[in-house]
Amino acid sequence: MFICTLCLLYTMSKTEVKAEQSVEKLIEDTEFRYEIAPELETLVKEVLEKRDEIEKKRFRTKTDFIDAAIELYAKWWTNPLEAQKFMYDPKKKPTIEQLALMKGQGVPAENLEQFRNATKTQITIQDVDKFLEAHPEYSEQPKEKDPQREVRSSKGYLKKLRDEEYEVQKFIKKINFDIIKEKDNQKEIKYDGWPLLSSYYSRLFPAKVSIVAITNLMYQRKNEVIQLDETTLAYIYNIAEELSKELRGIEEKLERKRFEKYSTGLPKPFPLNEKMNATQALSEKRWKDRFIGKRGKGENIEKDGEDSVFFNGILSALGLARAFYDKDKKKVFLTLTAEGKEFYLQANGLLWDVPENNKMYDPEYEGTFESDERKFFIERILPGLELEMKLVIGAIKTITVLGTDTTKSHAKHLDDVFYNTVKEFVDKKEDSHTNRIKKTIIKKTDDEGKDDNAMTPIKAHRVATMGRLSEMGLVKWTLAKVSGESVYEIKDKKMAEAILK
Repeated sequence: MFICTLCLLYTMSKTEVKAEQSVEKLIEDTEFRYEIAPELETLVKEVLEKRDEIEKKRFRTKTDFIDAAIELYAKWWTNPLEAQKFMYDPKKKPTIEQLALMKGQGVPAENLEQFRNATKTQITIQDVDKFLEAHPEYSEQPKEKDPQREVRSSKGYLKKLRDEEYEVQKFIKKINFDIIKEKDNQKEIKYDGWPLLSSYYSRLFPAKVSIVAITNLMYQRKNEVIQLDETTLAYIYNIAEELSKELRGIEEKLERKRFEKYSTGLPKPFPLNEKMNATQALSEKRWKDRFIGKRGKGENIEKDGEDSVFFNGILSALGLARAFYDKDKKKVFLTLTAEGKEFYLQANGLLWDVPENNKMYDPEYEGTFESDERKFFIERILPGLELEMKLVIGAIKTITVLGTDTTKSHAKHLDDVFYNTVKEFVDKKEDSHTNRIKKTIIKKTDDEGKDDNAMTPIKAHRVATMGRLSEMGLVKWTLAKVSGESVYEIKDKKMAEAILK
């Protein structure tokens, strides 16, 4: 049974005691004394201030607490069974934090109830559940290491990546990614074929950042395939986080407006000296899953089988990366596609030249990509996502017709166009994807459509798609002064014409 303990270590020192002195000599020394470290002194005070909540008269003074702490710690090292009895002494009523940790770490309900009854505590299971709702970190399994925190504490990864740009490019240019195959017991796991980009991908620039970080890891390890473990994920995320911090600093200085920010889609920088809560940890995990990739089960079990697995995320959705899975070792390996290599080699001033000489200082927002990258997406990537391409074409046609007439809600017109485009697409096909789209997009939009303020799936896809088109410099996105609604206009007419053709 899990023993919920708080063991406080005390600093023991003696004037002019040398390291080589034996333990026996210290014990015999009549001048031996304790000195409590300042941070532990604070902890003791916190316990004493809570003594009325725990149990009256348990710790009357600091000495009472120190004696109890030493007794517990000594028993734990000399006789753990006695230490367990000491902790479960009925006279020592537990705190709600201790009960919450016990339940959160998996102590069976029956054992927890026995402990409550034995200690005659007035704290109920309902009290514990409410506490856990407010403090989800008590349910988290402790980790020996936090790779992300370790990488974050080491500064300068982004600078080093930029310094190595030339050498990395030389290394990547020599690799033929088309001929890379599975090794040993590996099996290639592919994108599940979803025909449009997720509404979570409001920007595509994070994909470029991930690709650049991945190629740098390949160069460091001198291998065209890298294992996608926590250390790898931490490195890629850290590059994105450092760049985000850099861009946000410039945006704040230049007072960039909402639709003129280049950092959108990148992680929100997290202070090293703060403790991450459950919500922040979940946000970090989701970014890694979405903008690097994650192995997952197939949606169509009947067709693909129980053992079907896919590798999803923006890199596989865009056809930029390939993944292999070793079922025996439970490890995922990542490499690039030929398109991923080409995308990496295309220059991006925003990524490589920040902050000395880049487009952020230009008054007009030009998007995060250069002309070659934009052409690459239009000609090589979007056609591979059939429904996504239809939405883009529908958006361009609609904006062209509406022009700059701000009396009409561009957003409402686009929502209608997106809805009709998706519905027409799924009505013409009958497969696992269209069936899912009917349930997750069409039906949910129909159910919530009566509420104009509701963020329906169609609205979410419209916002994400228009955000990506703005990022590519294809459209200009502003807000109407009177209504505050989204207004779009074609910015790159040549690119728009190329898409319509």
